[in-house]
Amino acid sequence: MGAKGGLDPEVMVNAINAGSGRSGATLTVVPNAVLDRSFGYGAALHILMKDIDLAIAQGLPPECIALATARLARINAAYERIAKVEARPE
Repeated sequence: MGAKGGLDPEVMVNAINAGSGRSGATLTVVPNAVLDRSFGYGAALHILMKDIDLAIAQGLPPECIALATARLARINAAYERIAKVEARPE
């Protein structure tokens, strides 16, 4: 939102990191994978699906599997939205 308002994203991250908002994500993920719009962090979706399949095979309670699957669906939907935005002509 700040960038849409004209603020420099790097300056915003530096301000966050100068205060109590600093975290591992703002120190590493945001500068290395968000600011450059690569979103190259974390596991690929097929690896997450493999983990869910392993949880099913190990007999994890269905409610745990349902929660993990729902979160994976939200992650996938977010990636699809990002891809659509990135594909828009300027």
